[in-house]
Amino acid sequence: RESARVMKPGAQLIVVDFLPHDLEFLREKHAHLRLGISDQALTSWAQNCGLVVMGCDYFHPDNAGTDSLSIGIWNLQK
Repeated sequence: RESARVMKPGAQLIVVDFLPHDLEFLREKHAHLRLGISDQALTSWAQNCGLVVMGCDYFHPDNAGTDSLSIGIWNLQK
């Protein structure tokens, strides 16, 4: 909300986060509060803050294994 509040109209915000996963050890070892974020959750959050999702890209590891994490990059605009 604070980022959206201080943004000028037309400004962009880039959000980078892990996509949803079930790697619970990240909570214990690295204090992750959530296990990734979904498009639906991020879109809802953005709309509640007066932002629009302009696009998103996903990056998945080439050698995806059980401990692999995918990353989402969202472009939000006010």
